[in-house]
Amino acid sequence: MNNTFTPEELNSLRFYQGDISRYQIVSDETTKRYTSPFYTSKGAYHILNLLLYPGINNELARICHEKKKLPIHLINHLDELMYVYRNIFIAACRYQRIHEGGGTIHAFRKDRMQSMEMLEHQSTFAFTSCSLRDDTEGYFLKKDGILLLEFEIPDSVPYIIMNDVLGDNPYQYQEELLLMPFTMFRKEPLQFTEKELAYRDIHNKPPEKKYLLRPIQLADALFLQEVGKDTSADVRYDGIQNTDSQFIYNEDEIAHAVRFLSRLKDAAGLEGKAEEVLRYCRWKEAVRREVKRMMGSICAEFDMGEQ
Repeated sequence: MNNTFTPEELNSLRFYQGDISRYQIVSDETTKRYTSPFYTSKGAYHILNLLLYPGINNELARICHEKKKLPIHLINHLDELMYVYRNIFIAACRYQRIHEGGGTIHAFRKDRMQSMEMLEHQSTFAFTSCSLRDDTEGYFLKKDGILLLEFEIPDSVPYIIMNDVLGDNPYQYQEELLLMPFTMFRKEPLQFTEKELAYRDIHNKPPEKKYLLRPIQLADALFLQEVGKDTSADVRYDGIQNTDSQFIYNEDEIAHAVRFLSRLKDAAGLEGKAEEVLRYCRWKEAVRREVKRMMGSICAEFDMGEQ
């Protein structure tokens, strides 16, 4: 199946996954790209996901409560992050087209309670990593409150089974299924098993909730609206109207985002910094809209047979 995907798509998936020693190098140019400090950084999935969550709660969960070490410097290369988003979206749409007619697949996820916001929204905010196995490693329970999720995923929804696409990789044992951002779903509560009640989070507390999620589609209508929407009036910088694409690449805004995250230690440290928080969230929301438009454009291209 590797021949179905471009080296760029495969390398972006490896970058997301953290398999940074197995990039496909096909030219001197790609040697330079994939040996750069950007592509040799581990933990990229933290940043690629964090930028797609609304507000500041995901940052507080990852950085302040769970004490995760994030490669914040990646944000300095937003254009390259956008390149990674695009490659992964294309690979997911390509994978979905190949597996149309394959039926529904069941997957599992150990999430943090902060993701209840996603459940209330009934749409994934970011990439959602699931497993085809219900086995539990301690690492996946190191959450600020445990939310257990199961998925019934139809073949009409773009996703990637990583082992199918990447083949040999150091994370094969996880049997990872990667669900795309902006995927709408229906939810229903589930009862805990006896085994699940023995799980413990970083506070030594048992799981709080469990749900079954049934993805129904990517938010196609929303995508098409976002692709065609002029958001130039939504964002201003130094008194000048800017489109999202201009605004998110502004060097001062990127520098502020990196500085803000680098200094984020705990929620108490945000007191008296409402303007800094608002500025960061405004920039991140513009990034999220731009990624959403990109995904919509890619989905439309596949629907029209242009990919």
